[in-house]
Amino acid sequence: MWLLILRNLRYRRNAFASAFVAMAVAAVVVSACAALAATGARAAVPPHRLAGAPIVVLGDQSFVPPGADRDDPVWLPEKVRLPASVADTLHGVRGVATVIEDLAFPAELAGAAAAGHHWAGAGLVPYTLKSGAAPTGPGQIVLDAGLAARGGLTPGGQAEVEVHGVSERYTVTGLATSHSGRPAARPAIFFSAADARRLAGHPGTADALAVLPAPGVRVADLERRIAAALRGTRAVTLTGDERGLAEFPRGRERAGDLAVVAAAIGAMTLLAMTPVVAGVIGSMAVRRRPELLAMRAMGVPRARVRLMMLGEVAVLSAAATLAGSLAGPHLAYWLFERMAAAGAVPAQLVFDPAPLALGAAALACLTGGLIGACIPAHRAGRARRSEDAARRWSLMAKVCLAGAGALSVVVALLVRAPHAGVAGLAVAVLALAGALTLGRLTGVIGRALAGPVRALSARTGDLALLNLRGGRAGRASLPIMLATCLATTNIFLQAGETDAATRAFDEYLRADAVMETATGGIAPAALARVANLPGVSAAGLVTSTAYLAGDSGRSEAGRPAHGVTNPSGLTAFPVSAGSPAELGADGVALGEEEARRAGAALGDTITVWLGDGTPVRVRVVALLALEPGAEFLLLPAALLAPHTTATLPARVLIRGGPGVDARRAAEESGLHPAGTADSAEHLLRGWVDYLITAVIMVFTAIAVAAAQGSAAARRGREFGVHRAGGATRAQVMRMLGVEALLVAAIGVVLGTVGVVPVLIPYSVVVSGLPLPSGSAWFYLAVVVSGTVSALVATLYHAWCTGGREGWLRGRRPGRG
Repeated sequence: MWLLILRNLRYRRNAFASAFVAMAVAAVVVSACAALAATGARAAVPPHRLAGAPIVVLGDQSFVPPGADRDDPVWLPEKVRLPASVADTLHGVRGVATVIEDLAFPAELAGAAAAGHHWAGAGLVPYTLKSGAAPTGPGQIVLDAGLAARGGLTPGGQAEVEVHGVSERYTVTGLATSHSGRPAARPAIFFSAADARRLAGHPGTADALAVLPAPGVRVADLERRIAAALRGTRAVTLTGDERGLAEFPRGRERAGDLAVVAAAIGAMTLLAMTPVVAGVIGSMAVRRRPELLAMRAMGVPRARVRLMMLGEVAVLSAAATLAGSLAGPHLAYWLFERMAAAGAVPAQLVFDPAPLALGAAALACLTGGLIGACIPAHRAGRARRSEDAARRWSLMAKVCLAGAGALSVVVALLVRAPHAGVAGLAVAVLALAGALTLGRLTGVIGRALAGPVRALSARTGDLALLNLRGGRAGRASLPIMLATCLATTNIFLQAGETDAATRAFDEYLRADAVMETATGGIAPAALARVANLPGVSAAGLVTSTAYLAGDSGRSEAGRPAHGVTNPSGLTAFPVSAGSPAELGADGVALGEEEARRAGAALGDTITVWLGDGTPVRVRVVALLALEPGAEFLLLPAALLAPHTTATLPARVLIRGGPGVDARRAAEESGLHPAGTADSAEHLLRGWVDYLITAVIMVFTAIAVAAAQGSAAARRGREFGVHRAGGATRAQVMRMLGVEALLVAAIGVVLGTVGVVPVLIPYSVVVSGLPLPSGSAWFYLAVVVSGTVSALVATLYHAWCTGGREGWLRGRRPGRG
């Protein structure tokens, strides 16, 4: 049996090439996804500036939102800081030698981004003085030697440092060099203790506490004593690579997102590979039908025939999986480096592909290939009752069309918020209905395209249309149709959700421009400087996340929370009751639907958990007429800002009076236009969209190549008849080119028709416009990819078949 299997693979190596490529590509992608998932699951974020402290105490970032499962906490978006009482507790723990307060804040020197720190923490990196002395009093700093060299600064000189939009002059007392062995994300500027606490903006609290044990004290024993002393407080102890979370608090959450996304893409790739393999093996089974029937006539049991086909796929799958698994980790590392450079994943995350994960990926690829071959192998040698099958497919098509129509109505009439799930399901059902009725739809579109085709190419066009009516275009146009449906839906639905989330609050702003500082966060003095410009109105904008009891469906993610220092004239909220002007120090304005779910009415007092997990009692002073799914909370900026990582407004809204260019005035005051960079979540989602689209198009090309290769092999006699009848090689190839264009056009038209009834209503619901969000270049790329795949596959296989059978060189076709 195995000798026969190997001979079959050798004899039909060209026919098996499509299946091998499909499984090899799947193995590359799946093993790459396994490596990325393992990296995200491990979440190794080693420390940098705290590397010298074996134990780090950090505020507990885990939080159980109201109404959520206590066993599934979320990671808070804002930094949880430690009060001074925690440091006092640590000093009293036996075995603690030193407790160092860690403070970090963004700064800028001579146009270069830097990080400000307390000089006491310099020894943890470790930084050592290269020259000069340590800062001992206000107005003194020590600079990173590389940063000082770029600015041309030496000890004794004066440096102007900007922090939160305010520039101050400091005396450079010394230069320091790092011996950590790893490059810092930003060069350091070390301040005196008083200046560091003042500039950090949260006096009385610390970002983290570094604990140094006394000589002879074991770290594990000291960690247990510290954990016991801090029991009942919002503080946790970290050791090993976990210490990096004190410096990069979002590292674990974003690493977890990477793991989930990579696993999802790997699973989708396996699902896409299985039908492609099934289609390729099914096409080969049709071509091998005389051989299989001859084996059955010789007395070979049907089970042996099936085992032979499964054995062929098993050998093929093993070779493809081995080749793909070797290349997968390299692809994963390349993708990881690109995503880290773009900010989609933490740059500090360590790439760590686990061998166990790669082994599991290889096993999944082997299994997927065998599953894909089971159906065609099971059908091998069996007769098909075409009439019963046609009736069955027709009934299923009607059911799918009815379901798709109902879902389209739901999207158009009932969904009042961005709901990609319903829209995506409607597109999937429409695609399935199109696949089941592809034979009839192919004829309809062929008749519609007959006029243009004959106008462009009369003779070859007529032949191509005749072949199209013979039903040959269905198998090749199906993957193009599905790719157009799925890729277009994937790109435009996600773009619609992102745009809807962005417009949820921005559409209520009446500012001429949104500005920010070079270091992020704007101090009160800098905000007052802009507000005092002639003819300019300015307000600070604080953005965070809040959690509200009764917020079903958003309990884990929370709701966007905004605070505006001076909303008068710069905002215009759709108020249905009350007034946002009455926010005061403890007011809140929220959407009507949100208030109904929370059981709150105008004037009631409710509990809101802010972005750092702090609960506050606020009074409902206004109800807003917001679209469901786009709700947000409006809180006093003075209440919201201290519970954010920056502790300050992140952006500035400005508006100029008559004849005043507010943006130019703000730029002259030291502000910059706010960047449009997406959040890490949106960046990661964008990478996911591109990767999924790329996987879809690769498998589309493989499926089209397999279908056209099978068709070319069966049509060798037909091509020979054309040549014997006087057709030139150019005419035959031109006819095949027209057929390929028709195949691509049918697939693109059907795929577009499948998404239009869903995308247009969805876009109207989300943006009020019939055109979907997102770039039209993505759709054009999908169309061009499908067209090129059909052309290349058709012409290449026809050329190879013609050269092998002789009709391309003009010889008469042989018998058989």
